[in-house]
Amino acid sequence: MKISGLRKNKVSPYNTQLDSHQFYEPLLNYTDVEFDNEEINCLKLGYKHRPDLNNRKDKIRSLERLAAETDTIIQSVDNPGHIKSECERVIRNQFAFIKNNKNVGHFNKEIILSIKDKIKRNNLVSTKADEGNSVVILTKDNYNKKVLKFIVDNNFNKVNPKLSTFIEVVNDTLKKCSELISKTLFHQLSAYFTTIPRLYGLLKFHKSDIPDEMTIRPVMLIHPYLDLQVG
Repeated sequence: MKISGLRKNKVSPYNTQLDSHQFYEPLLNYTDVEFDNEEINCLKLGYKHRPDLNNRKDKIRSLERLAAETDTIIQSVDNPGHIKSECERVIRNQFAFIKNNKNVGHFNKEIILSIKDKIKRNNLVSTKADEGNSVVILTKDNYNKKVLKFIVDNNFNKVNPKLSTFIEVVNDTLKKCSELISKTLFHQLSAYFTTIPRLYGLLKFHKSDIPDEMTIRPVMLIHPYLDLQVG
């Protein structure tokens, strides 16, 4: 569905609408805690960065996947000649850089440890922004206030769930239906080693320039929680 939609809404590489796209800062630090240049550069890489990608083979394999994905996307663009040649030049240069640079992929784990230490020691939270791939750092107190405000403003009711009782009822019901469902489905629906899903918040920094007025978009982490296989 998504691919067919992209092919249907083709965009010319010379379309002026591309200029209206807004890029966000890769790192937004709303605290008084300072990070050094190496830590900042590491944080700017975002949550999709793989620090364990530290050898030539992995780098080249990743670049080959990028080249294939780029070629697929370019095929859906009108007059792709200029864009394709430019992408080929960039990817070819990157291939040459990886093959000729002995230190490519080198990663200092001490940087990650230093970032973690500052976040823990200063009671901070790092989260993802609601728009783009920006990394957002704010105090844990501020983060908790925003999540609680969302809960209060949306009139959620606090309950005291008895998860153990619910799990027992689910499993007993499934056992009674053992002749109606397959063993595979039985194990998929069974509730073992589960807990209550957690609520997280993505900061809507694009809605306001004032940190205290920024709200959150709720995200519920399902895996590995109850009823993962249901639906």
